[in-house]
Amino acid sequence: FSTTCTRRLPSNTPLQSLMLANDVIFVEAAAAIGDRVAALPGPDDGRLDAIFEICLARRPSPRERTVAGDFLRSQTVADEPAVAAWRTLARGLINTDNFVTRE
Repeated sequence: FSTTCTRRLPSNTPLQSLMLANDVIFVEAAAAIGDRVAALPGPDDGRLDAIFEICLARRPSPRERTVAGDFLRSQTVADEPAVAAWRTLARGLINTDNFVTRE
């Protein structure tokens, strides 16, 4: 017995989310992406474009740019590198439905 699926509906299961958030491969991938983006020259707007393009193959929407920018500012302490904040943002983007499913 065989069936065909012409369209896959987007979905995330709790186990999938936990794996994407905690599996060593994805944690290391997010760290590498965060390090790469944090090392880019220029303002954070360019880095935001880069991290979205790396993780989701698109630029952030205005709303996403605002939320991500607010998150980065809340995580950054003056005179300290913001690498940890970029790593955390990458982990969040990797755990989105847009990263997991193919459109």
